[in-house]
Amino acid sequence: MDVKQEHKDIEDLLSKMITAGGIVGRDEIGRLHYMSDPDEPITMAAGDDARRTLYIYNLHVKDPDGVILNPIGDGISIGREKLWFFQQLSATCCMFTKKIMTDILLLTLEHKKEDSKPDDINKSLLPLLANISSDVDEKLVDEFNKILNASPGELFKIYYDKKHKTAKALTCFQPINNDTSFQASFGTKIRKKSWKFFDEFVGMIFGTDKPIVEEYQFTSISTGYAYFEAFTSVWLKVWKVFVPLLEALNVDIADTKDNLKDIENYMKDIDMYHKRSMWTGQATCTKSLVVPGSTSTKFKEKENTPPWEGSRDQNEVEKRVDTGVTDAMELLRRNRRSSDDYVVVERNDRSSRRIGYDREEDYGYSRSYGGRSYFGGFTLATDLPRNNNRWSSRDRRYR
Repeated sequence: MDVKQEHKDIEDLLSKMITAGGIVGRDEIGRLHYMSDPDEPITMAAGDDARRTLYIYNLHVKDPDGVILNPIGDGISIGREKLWFFQQLSATCCMFTKKIMTDILLLTLEHKKEDSKPDDINKSLLPLLANISSDVDEKLVDEFNKILNASPGELFKIYYDKKHKTAKALTCFQPINNDTSFQASFGTKIRKKSWKFFDEFVGMIFGTDKPIVEEYQFTSISTGYAYFEAFTSVWLKVWKVFVPLLEALNVDIADTKDNLKDIENYMKDIDMYHKRSMWTGQATCTKSLVVPGSTSTKFKEKENTPPWEGSRDQNEVEKRVDTGVTDAMELLRRNRRSSDDYVVVERNDRSSRRIGYDREEDYGYSRSYGGRSYFGGFTLATDLPRNNNRWSSRDRRYR
């Protein structure tokens, strides 16, 4: 396949994923925005206290301070833009889960009225409405709304377990490991039979008698793109459930329906796309953290949040690393001529850190004797010239 076409495919894959459901859009030059505010580009907080415009993956971004969204590969750190990508996809799924459950509950109430007109309801929904009709009343709908208002982001989320390289779909209506603390937090405001109904109702929506975490999970064996592969596999399975239900509820989802087929086909070649995309990009907006030996005192800035609450659990999933380290790795990755290349990152206290490049799948951070920090299992020996034109003398940031 042509190299340019491969890059174009990656751009198309990520564009179709992030715009699924019509919550996020992109303009002709790749800038991302929320559809509720198309004139305001989405920005990411950077380690230098600036905010940088977020662009979808492509080779033609001319903005030197722009951040390119490239969430395919795993690495030592997770940038804000990558975290935002997965949280946004999860939050969109949460929104549509709420939409489907709410509309079906209200349709069931309407259908129970004596003067209701069955012709106004899509025939594919009638078996489901008949199945839950005896349990649905106005009080149950009020209880459902109480739960949503109290914890809107807990209704549904896709969670990634980094240790086991597994993505899982979770819902507050189905406790994990018999942990009923969420239900207990509502006390007697929610009837026990209502919790039981919501548990079963979620199963009906997702077409399973088992907890959805058992049916909607995927474990990756990849050493380079496990997060993306596992998450996307679960995400695709969820959307395959959403599409027919949303169509039955008269939600215009035609574009997303067509795009899902393309995304599924792209995922068959994800190994090739990962190898192509891992060498392309700009420095990420890494979340700032004081690295051992560093004198940085920058605090973590609040992330740009979507219109609804995202997955709070993933905020602390990844360890944060110093922005300078990530930028140095990017510089080395784009300019190295041999496996012996290394770069030097200067610290505010006039000391320096030598950063080497071992394997792209394992930037193992470690501490050596004497307090010197390095990557990989050996010390690298070839200098890059200090006058390299991609190494900015102003702030030592890769451009």
